[in-house]
Amino acid sequence: MKPARSRIFGFSQLALVLSAAVLPFIGADLQAQGGKRPLTHDDYDSFPSLRSTSYSRDGKWMSYIVKPSVGDGVLHVQQVDGSKSYTFERGQGLSFSNDNKLAFFKMGKSVEEERMKKLKKLHEKKKEKKEGEAEEEEGEGVPPDIKAAMAERGISEEQAAQMMAAQGNPSWAEVRGFLGLPDPGGAKGKSATAAGGKKEDEEDKAAKALAKRLHVLDLNSGKVTEVEQIKNHRQPKDSNLLILHKEKPEPEKKEEKKEEKTEAGKEAKESKAGEKTEKSEEAEKKEPKDPLEKKRKDGSELIIRDLASGKDRVIKDVIDYGLVADDAWMWYRLGAKKADAGVEHGLYFHDFKNKKTVTVLAGYSNVAGLRTDKEHTRLAFTSDLRTFGEKEADDVEKDIYLWDFSDAPARVAVTSATDGVPEDYRIQSGGLGFSQDGSVLTFGVKPPKPEELPKILDDDKVNMDLWHYQDGLLQTMQAKRPDPAVATLSAVYHADGDRALVLGTDASPRVSLLTADGSRALSQDNSPYEKQISWDGRYQDYYLVNTIDGSRQKIIEGLRGSASGSPDGRFITWFDHRDYHWHALDLGTNKTRNLTKEIGVAFDREADDRPEPHRAHGVAGWMEDGTVLINDEFDVWAVNASTGAFRCITDGLGRATSTTFRLTRTDLRPDAERDDDEDLTYYKGAVVLRAVNQKTYAQGYYTDSLEDTGRPRKLVMVDKSIGGVNRPADADRLFMSFSRFDEYPDVWTSDL
Repeated sequence: MKPARSRIFGFSQLALVLSAAVLPFIGADLQAQGGKRPLTHDDYDSFPSLRSTSYSRDGKWMSYIVKPSVGDGVLHVQQVDGSKSYTFERGQGLSFSNDNKLAFFKMGKSVEEERMKKLKKLHEKKKEKKEGEAEEEEGEGVPPDIKAAMAERGISEEQAAQMMAAQGNPSWAEVRGFLGLPDPGGAKGKSATAAGGKKEDEEDKAAKALAKRLHVLDLNSGKVTEVEQIKNHRQPKDSNLLILHKEKPEPEKKEEKKEEKTEAGKEAKESKAGEKTEKSEEAEKKEPKDPLEKKRKDGSELIIRDLASGKDRVIKDVIDYGLVADDAWMWYRLGAKKADAGVEHGLYFHDFKNKKTVTVLAGYSNVAGLRTDKEHTRLAFTSDLRTFGEKEADDVEKDIYLWDFSDAPARVAVTSATDGVPEDYRIQSGGLGFSQDGSVLTFGVKPPKPEELPKILDDDKVNMDLWHYQDGLLQTMQAKRPDPAVATLSAVYHADGDRALVLGTDASPRVSLLTADGSRALSQDNSPYEKQISWDGRYQDYYLVNTIDGSRQKIIEGLRGSASGSPDGRFITWFDHRDYHWHALDLGTNKTRNLTKEIGVAFDREADDRPEPHRAHGVAGWMEDGTVLINDEFDVWAVNASTGAFRCITDGLGRATSTTFRLTRTDLRPDAERDDDEDLTYYKGAVVLRAVNQKTYAQGYYTDSLEDTGRPRKLVMVDKSIGGVNRPADADRLFMSFSRFDEYPDVWTSDL
């Protein structure tokens, strides 16, 4: 790492972050008083914080929000190396375009204005109440309108006084409410309310318009273009396209005509309404209304804008959309409430590269859970096309479809009638996933709902909480947790055999795939240890599940903690609280190995003095040859899960200097040497270590090699807290913040 325009550790500060953006919030009042003074609550409210930092892909622009503890924030957009800078009150959610030329953001409501509106309404209500009470106190006896209403009901003033005393002497306003009388304020009150309501309607309309307005900032010129009625926007990775989904236009409200306010106008209106009702009833008899119209949704415009050429492609009637296959494809759903609206209902996929669109599923339906396999050759989703509109959305039967990214439509893969799906079990929308090779699909099913009890009178109902002292959980815990009898159960579908199998049980509803071919899965069961939760902790048994025939093999018993598989599914590792060592099960040989017994250092948190077994310092990751990277208190160890061979990656430097080293994914290679599509499943080659000295709490970063020998090499170590380390996608520079008790967490940058 070479020096970058600074004398301090190769980092250069972004000067305006503190001096130009933060100090005005906290310095003005002190400067006005010319010295120090005691802090007040107003000072606490004004304390600023730096939030929501983001960077352009080339690292030449950054944005951040400076916001006081109470009040509105200010969005800042600035050049990292240049002098250009833009600020926007209440700006939020900024993202930069992939070509580093534009920035997109929205404006939020004013926190302070919203607060003042609420206070104003509260004060007005109190004022109206006091004025009403004062007017009634000035009068003598029963108000005329109430007296007349009671006379109509044959109630004397003496009887009314007795009734009011029995009810705790309510106010005249409450009595009017009981009698159904209007507010005596009359036209004055109504006109004031109407005027206030009209103003509030205008303010609400302006607030809604603001929330749907997208602001597009030209970073070079500073010009801001406003795009109205935008529901959401997205940019596919590595493209110049911008996707804009517009809101549905709101129907225009027709104002009531003046003649309709007169008695004659009202009579004419009622007469017309009667005629319309008769006509509509006749029409309904002739042409029955579409029963699915209320259950369908109207779509709106979706715009695909090429930012390079400025050309737009508009797709109408889009209900929702998304991106899959690493943003290479866009899916969208077309629909309209009316069946005869001329809309081709269905699920469509658009290939950005080849500029082609495929009809994947024709017809209106609700689609969910879209998921691709690792290589993006197969896609799964759920749809209620077969049963749409039959029941409520949560109860309707769903089917699972598979599509292979071809020009052919998707095929039905799993239904409630598929071999292996129990009768009356319902397929769930979520939980779809593939094995690494894409041959096995995971999904969830829900058992049928319990039969409803016979209807009885409310007077005959008896509510009781039943609990037995031998129950696993206390009654209060049973009441809080979901009913296991109706829990979603994990299931698998083997595409090669066109067969499904439910693997989850009441005691162990969820399983997770382990092996690349999906033939083995891992499940856990804590039911034998439920009682211990009351006085000890949570324990569970772990099972290896055969997803082909559903058989189970218990591999770990009574573990306090969790077990997990290696990325390739060859090993299962866990930290055992009974011996404070890491263990691994080789699924190929079915043999278990103690990985850390011979190393000679502790891998548990020795300083943890709570009355319970110590936890581990964790696993940092894996290498491709089956080596697991394990943390002790200070160093990182590489242990081969097959042979048990081990070595200290950090060469004992951590323990020798009381410095804790931890692996990070920070990449210091030049951008030209990096592959944006590189698989980061495994650690390899040179790595960056985060370092914290446990005596001084100094923080910093080191580099080291996983293959070569030699101690870690220091990059930077300072007596400050380091946070927010970020490297933009196409930049050869890092951003981070340094802070301490007397130093604000400014943003700094360093060239690589």
